[in-house]
Amino acid sequence: MKILIVGGVAGGATVAARLRRLDEQAEVILFERGAYVSYANCGLPYYIGGTIAQRSKLFVQTVKGFTDRFRIDIRTEQEVTAIDRVRKQVTVRRVATGETYIETYDRLVLSPGAEPLRPPIEGIDSPRIFTLRSVPDTDAIKQYVDEQRPRRAVVVGRSLVVGKPAAMMLDRENATVTLCNSRTQALPALCKEADIVVVAMGRQGFIGSDCLREGQVVVDVGIHVNAEGKLCGDVRFDEAEPLVEAITPVPGGVGTVTTSVLVGHVVDAAEKTL
Repeated sequence: MKILIVGGVAGGATVAARLRRLDEQAEVILFERGAYVSYANCGLPYYIGGTIAQRSKLFVQTVKGFTDRFRIDIRTEQEVTAIDRVRKQVTVRRVATGETYIETYDRLVLSPGAEPLRPPIEGIDSPRIFTLRSVPDTDAIKQYVDEQRPRRAVVVGRSLVVGKPAAMMLDRENATVTLCNSRTQALPALCKEADIVVVAMGRQGFIGSDCLREGQVVVDVGIHVNAEGKLCGDVRFDEAEPLVEAITPVPGGVGTVTTSVLVGHVVDAAEKTL
């Protein structure tokens, strides 16, 4: 039995390990477009915030460690670009060289994941706009924080899930943090004083250009469905994006990471009760 797995990290790597436990003789090949086969998605924001001090702690398993333990043929930086279901074969492209080749299969597992959705609006390709889904995304944001060293931050929203943890991580980085809520007086003035504005209010379009200024970094944690059925955040993106230095879009910013962290907390809590 020859089994191909498209995609690594949480989905594909877990499937590969399970398949090996079920069948010690099967030939299992895993294709991962990126350079890392398995890492802690939920830990990415905590590395940026300094809670996880060492970058190496993000990596659950290396290619060599995975191969030695489970006898899986892992091919990183190789992308499956086409599937021929009749011939039971896939086309694989080596990312570094562009070279392609054919690989046959008996069974095929698809776990390609996704990419952050960047809405087709003017300015979306600006290098000042970040997404947070992968290790390279994390490195880019971490580099920005380390080099720019922002010192004043406003977190709008005081929830235990996002607002307060975000404030604590910023405080760990020696930023002066103001934690606000919907009843905070003079909120626009407070926001404009900050270098970083984290918005986790849970109210659609709560923050607009009246609360922002040039040179700021805005992290929008909110996620809602508007009257047109489209996803949007707590910040009015069309007003904020032309004004600030950088802003996380919705969708495609931190919403999926927040969901992953929540799921991780649920699992941890369940394990402690068993």
